[in-house]
Amino acid sequence: MSSLTPTLETIPLALMTLYYADRTEQVDAWCTTLLEAARERNIPTWDALLSSLRAANLVRLGRLLEAEKDSELALSRMSSQGWGLSIGMPLASSVFALTAMGRYDEARARLSRPVPEAVFETLFGQHYLYARGCFHLATGRLQAALGDFLACGKALNSWGVGDTTLIPWRTAVAEARLRLGEQDQAVTYLREELARHKGCPRVHGNALRLLASTMEPRRRLRALQEAVDELQDSGDNLLLAHALGDLGRVYHLLGQSNRARVIVRRAYRMAKKCHAEPLAQNLLPDAERAADGRSCTAGHEASEQAHDVLSEAELRVAALAAEGHTNREIARRLFITVSTVEQHMTRILRKLNLSRRDELPQGLNSMGGSAARAVSGARG
Repeated sequence: MSSLTPTLETIPLALMTLYYADRTEQVDAWCTTLLEAARERNIPTWDALLSSLRAANLVRLGRLLEAEKDSELALSRMSSQGWGLSIGMPLASSVFALTAMGRYDEARARLSRPVPEAVFETLFGQHYLYARGCFHLATGRLQAALGDFLACGKALNSWGVGDTTLIPWRTAVAEARLRLGEQDQAVTYLREELARHKGCPRVHGNALRLLASTMEPRRRLRALQEAVDELQDSGDNLLLAHALGDLGRVYHLLGQSNRARVIVRRAYRMAKKCHAEPLAQNLLPDAERAADGRSCTAGHEASEQAHDVLSEAELRVAALAAEGHTNREIARRLFITVSTVEQHMTRILRKLNLSRRDELPQGLNSMGGSAARAVSGARG
């Protein structure tokens, strides 16, 4: 699949197979390579199809701004007649990304674009229904959202498609029902989703996140910790930001305010990176943003001190701990044992004269490289 020599149908089908298998990194790499070839040869049809596929994949990675740009590019490269029934896919990616970014007027304009009625008899149409449901959910039209999600599920079931890793409509139905106050019905959908998709961290982790909201605080904490672990493995930074925000709130509810602030700030940074403004604003109220601004100078000085006294290995651990990662998460990311992490943390706190890890300065991820670069350095 290194060139555009196969038939027009072959490459999109292969990429869609990878996409539905959650092989997001492979899809991104192939789309990027093939798009370069399409543009070199000035083949707008290929440009449109590959941009649409990449946009759908970028949505799953939480790269919303890029997803919207690729969707817009795909729609501009081919007429509605040229797209035919497959127009549902780029429109779905565009509507979902614009909605998650809080650009509701633009999402509404996308939804006003006419689509063939027959599109709803295709898988492309179900992606469109799901995205439209997400728009309705975000803008408070809960019954409309529920109707779209249920219609999507009905179509997929009628085709014998029980695998909702394709489109997680059951989780979406549950979220709508939770917001409508129909908790028992929501739990039924979530438990079915969890039973079906134990091997898919993206779907399973998000369903577990929502199910956690129905539990008492202690059980909710354990469920959200598990959901965060799964979503970190999924590559979906938008869902991970949601889960971290929920986890921070339950820590606050349990009286662990410092731990809560660390985790919520991490969720906030992730939401901002995704350009998910509604989520970011919900995570960090005005008062806390002002407090962050006042502490910026002091935090930078503390970061410089840490950079001076900690070893490279300790800095890598400290940077991830400051972002709210647990010892187990740090061990997995840095390819070391939990015991080694614990030893590093003991030395870090002693050298910085701190009593708790949530006192670690937040500027560590900008001193000598980010935590992500630290992980890269640890690997090799």
